[in-house]
Amino acid sequence: MNTKFIFSIWIFLLLSVTACQRTDFDEIMRKQQQQQDQLDSQAARIAALEATVKLINTDINALKAITTALQQNVSIVSYKATSTGYTLTMSNGTTIDLSNGKDGSNGTNGTNGKDGINAPSIGVKQDSDGLYYWTLGGNFIIQNGNKLPVTGKDGQNGSNGNNGTNGITPLLQVNTTANQWMISYDNGNSWQIVRDASGNPVPATGPSGPTGPTGPTGPTGPQGPSGIPGFSIEEGDGILTITYLGNTYTLQKAQWQISSGNWHSLFLSPDGKLYGTGQNSYGQLGLGDNNNRSTPVFIMDNVQAVAAGGLHSVILKRDGTVWATGYNYNGQLGIGNNNTQNTPVFVTDKVKAIAAGITSTYIIKNDGSLWSTGDNQFGQLGLGNQQARNVLTFVMNNVSTVAATYAHSLILKTDGSLYGAGSNVNYQLGLSDTNNQLSPVYITNNVKAIAAGYQTYSVILKKDNTVWATGANQSGQLGTGNNTSQNQFVQVADQVKAISLGTSHTMILKTNNTLWTTGSNNYGQLGTGNNTNNNQFTQITDKVVLINAGAQHSVIMKTDGNFWSAGMNDYGQLGLGTTGNMSSFTRINMP
Repeated sequence: MNTKFIFSIWIFLLLSVTACQRTDFDEIMRKQQQQQDQLDSQAARIAALEATVKLINTDINALKAITTALQQNVSIVSYKATSTGYTLTMSNGTTIDLSNGKDGSNGTNGTNGKDGINAPSIGVKQDSDGLYYWTLGGNFIIQNGNKLPVTGKDGQNGSNGNNGTNGITPLLQVNTTANQWMISYDNGNSWQIVRDASGNPVPATGPSGPTGPTGPTGPTGPQGPSGIPGFSIEEGDGILTITYLGNTYTLQKAQWQISSGNWHSLFLSPDGKLYGTGQNSYGQLGLGDNNNRSTPVFIMDNVQAVAAGGLHSVILKRDGTVWATGYNYNGQLGIGNNNTQNTPVFVTDKVKAIAAGITSTYIIKNDGSLWSTGDNQFGQLGLGNQQARNVLTFVMNNVSTVAATYAHSLILKTDGSLYGAGSNVNYQLGLSDTNNQLSPVYITNNVKAIAAGYQTYSVILKKDNTVWATGANQSGQLGTGNNTSQNQFVQVADQVKAISLGTSHTMILKTNNTLWTTGSNNYGQLGTGNNTNNNQFTQITDKVVLINAGAQHSVIMKTDGNFWSAGMNDYGQLGLGTTGNMSSFTRINMP
């Protein structure tokens, strides 16, 4: 055989084997790259899921904080933008972080599509009972046959136990092996599969997107959209409207508060600083002595709300605890005895609102339950009898606000319905009779604010901004244009946003921020510049944002943040540094 031919065949065979080996090697490398791509994709998918889980659980905590603030009357002191959303500072000293997500990255060349993340839509919704419950995909989450509450109702004290709460915060995580979302209702101790409305498990990721074409290198693409659609914070007239995760929440913006008793006045700043002026004979200013003050002096910090009674004061701190100071002959401090105090003493906790009558005190717990203590000779405590109390005693549930005076009280429920208890000898409950009521009785509905006057009359503000009044009218305090008493509520004004009553004078703040007054003016409390009574509302001044009536004096705050006062000043309750009465509003120099 030709040697040259044999050599050629040998070379051919050698090249063929080498080619086969090269083909197998390429295939191995291709499969390795494919496996690496799958691992990279899996790692990216898990990282994306972990980031999504963290964001969702953060959003859940934010939703709980917002709804808790709504149910406990917590207002917003301030808010500031962050790199990912906003931080809200609340009147109870807490903060709430709202995430707006990160902006989308700049556009690049087309690449392979990524796995889609099917994150469950966890939210909250208010039910007909006024409470908020967790939702999944817009539907209430049902656990053991019941809706899952966001904050829940506090349990009543046991004989030796503390208040309990049945509010639950769900947590989410991903089972990466089964590619399913999991949910926990017990703080992560146990986990259940998240199921949709049809009962099917919710997958953590969807199918991979299509492979994007590889485009040429080009200019940078436009900025991506924001993380959470519809996210916004809008500031209005004393309120903040937050749109977050598909729902809108309206929260009060913290502002100054004023509360006046018989002869003392209390001022509370948005950041929780409490000041007081006026009579302190019984320690009602809580300064540790019994010396009167004629200018506002600092009392304490970290306060959320304050209520001045006749000769006592009730203080709600930012931690939900209630403290009381001053006269206690009738048990109005609620401390289990009738000993007067000149420094604030602890009363109770888990409270969201307070009110004070002349010789009584009312608190509303976080669960909306109303409790009262103090004088009860007319049944004004609403306890079904006329027995005085010196400890807080349960009255009723689902209460929003209380207004009280010497002999009667008004109770506004969360649904806007109005109830009354106590003396009705002058029709101050608006029931068309003069029978006293030892337990709260229904009066009317669609009410948003209430006020009780010492001289047996009542005024309410309805949801349509109309003002209605009933009861005694000997000084023209009803503002009807005459001095005839009314045996049921009659409309006396409109376009009003705030009301406040003294012994027998009435203040209203209109929606255009003008102040109007009517009634008794023997000490100049109407601020008209004279001492003549009025029986119809008269405009006094404008640019007013806050009003409060003491027994026989009045205090207001204007839009520029300055305080003004008028009326009786025997004990320095006007805060002007003197003890002379004023018939015109005079500026207070706050510390």
